[in-house]
Formats: sequence, C-alpha cells, structure tokens
Amino acid sequence: MHFKQIIGWLIFLMGIALIGFAFYAKSRVDEAKKNIHTASQFFSQNPLAKQTGKIMEGKAEQYDKQIKWCFIGGGVLVVVGGIAIFAVRKKKGK
Repeated sequence: MHFKQIIGWLIFLMGIALIGFAFYAKSRVDEAKKNIHTASQFFSQNPLAKQTGKIMEGKAEQYDKQIKWCFIGGGVLVVVGGIAIFAVRKKKGK
C-alpha cells in the first residue's frame, strides 16, 4: 500500500470518527434539552424556575454550533480521504 493511500485512509477514518462523535454529542444535547424542558414544565408556575430553565436551555443550545461544525468537518475529511485513496489507486494503475 502506498504511503499517500495510508494517509488517505487515516483521514477518511478520522472523518468517520468525527461524524460518529457529532451524532453522539447531538443525542446527548437533545436529551439534555428535553430534560430541561420537562423540568421547566413541571415548575412552570414559579417565575424563578422559568428564568432558570431559559438560561439552561440557552447553555444547551450553545453546543449546536460546535456539533454542526463537527458534522461539516467530518464530511470534509471523509471526502478528502476518499479522494486521496482513489487518486493514488488511479496513479498506481497507470
């Protein structure tokens, strides 16, 4: 196996790992948002609890941007790794 092809595989696998991490993080953040919403509904009569719930929801939403960039970065790494793998194969075949 050619050195550039090995690097391509490593980049490809890092992209897959980053996408997997993004799915895991998204599920955890969505679960946290659901729990915050449930707790806020339970204490909906208390104005302090409402305000605290809004603050906590805002904190949980801060992670959405990082998760989105993990998905984008993982996709880019998968594409770049795939191109590197197949570009070396084509050159090797000539």
